[in-house]
Amino acid sequence: MGLLPRARSSGNGVRGIGTDPDPQSWTVPRGWSLRYFPVTSSTNDDAKQAARDGCPDRTVVFADDQLAGRGRLGRSWTAPPRSSLLFSVVLRRSLPSVLLTATCSVAVAEAIAATTGLHARIKWPNDVMVRDRKVCGILTEALGTGARPPTVVGIGLNVNLDPAATGLPTSATSLSTESGSHVSRQSVFSTLIGRLDAYVRLADDELAARIFDRWAALLWRRAQRIRVDEAGTVVEGVVVGLTPSGALQIRPADGRLREIAVGEIVLG
Repeated sequence: MGLLPRARSSGNGVRGIGTDPDPQSWTVPRGWSLRYFPVTSSTNDDAKQAARDGCPDRTVVFADDQLAGRGRLGRSWTAPPRSSLLFSVVLRRSLPSVLLTATCSVAVAEAIAATTGLHARIKWPNDVMVRDRKVCGILTEALGTGARPPTVVGIGLNVNLDPAATGLPTSATSLSTESGSHVSRQSVFSTLIGRLDAYVRLADDELAARIFDRWAALLWRRAQRIRVDEAGTVVEGVVVGLTPSGALQIRPADGRLREIAVGEIVLG
């Protein structure tokens, strides 16, 4: 799901379009369900409506094209039809959104490594990077309260995009660009959902421990200097790690450890 101008794409710039089976024939693990749309406004909006209508836990809403996809901080998102993995997952777990987001980020990074051999890293709080360029964005939206309030996690993973032909910024990339060849969307999706399934079947405490360990291990720019926009103030420091609640730990020039709960790493 690349960050692009709002003009619609005709599909140009897509490597190997049409070489995967139709997504409506893809399978998901037992206990999961898949709802496929050739085109929709937003998979997150569709998933939220499905959740309000009482859809079961682990419902996946998948589209080949989105007309009004979005990312964090109100950004607009789109990708050429059938170029990427654009889907949202309804999870009914009484867990912090940050943990569910991290679970999906870890599953994405591990699926990329397993299917392409590329080394993916997680840019705090949730973007997935390959060779310092963004390949995946994640948007998490919690709905209501109650015993098992649903959370919708939207995932946009650039698979077979040609960044130069589709207008992606230089900070973005795709799996095909980084691997040098066409990548099967079905293979990546199947592996990703399989990883996610294994994680969400864990008990709450075990899930939290496992995910935060993996998140920390996959943390982008660890031990390197970064800049973070924290509520309009840019803070610079060396990445140290994460807190148990998912806050980013950095060490500014004054040597004091600083924890940032909400913010955005500034690229460039």
